[in-house]
Amino acid sequence: LTLSSHEDWKVPYNRIPDDEIANSFAYVDDAFGRLVDRLRQTPAWDNLLIVVTGDHGCNAGEPLSHDKYSHIPLLMLGGAVKAPRRIDTIMSQSDIASTILGQLDMSHDEFIFSRDVMSESYKYPFSYHTFINGFMFRDATGFTVVDNVTDSAISNPDKDREHKGRIILQYLYEDLAKR
Repeated sequence: LTLSSHEDWKVPYNRIPDDEIANSFAYVDDAFGRLVDRLRQTPAWDNLLIVVTGDHGCNAGEPLSHDKYSHIPLLMLGGAVKAPRRIDTIMSQSDIASTILGQLDMSHDEFIFSRDVMSESYKYPFSYHTFINGFMFRDATGFTVVDNVTDSAISNPDKDREHKGRIILQYLYEDLAKR
């Protein structure tokens, strides 16, 4: 976990002195690179899988309703990765568990909100995330942000995406109430 790539952007690093935001990301990149370099020198590397993601996209100065907020990179690296591959598909953070387990040929049935994005059964790419009093639903047609307080879309209204997002939110709360 790192908070150095968040406001107030103060880091013990000064590679990009004229841009404190870019400098803070450069610091994270440098620290992470050094960690990976050290891990490569250990016997554990050959079987190691490192999974890195964020809790939101790079949205410095952008409102929550902006599309950049939901664009989150996922890195999987380590000796356990057999070959480089780039996957440009829409997915949610909840899909990470099933995707990793699927690559290991392990059951992921208990992860009911997770899908293996590299499987043949991944037919409808979408992402979904909630925030205080709202949610965002994205699919190939675009993204819609809904404010639950006003019960309306605050960005890119689309009845189909709103409906799908509301169904997921209801199902999440029903599942949570059972636990």
